[in-house]
Amino acid sequence: SISRAYTDQKSVGVTTHHVTQDVDGGEIVFQSAVLSLAEQKQLSLDEVQYRTHLREHELVKMTMEKLA
Repeated sequence: SISRAYTDQKSVGVTTHHVTQDVDGGEIVFQSAVLSLAEQKQLSLDEVQYRTHLREHELVKMTMEKLA
């Protein structure tokens, strides 16, 4: 989760993948870091969550276009 990565001071990223019966088990379509860890440390959890969700929306759109 975003809050766990933020609290543990780990980089937050976003991944889209093919759907399988296993959670997050499908082949990766796109993967992207949201911010560098140095940038992330300068922001509040709310701001990191906001930016992560923006990037997530971008990747979902890219994935849909690629698979269409």
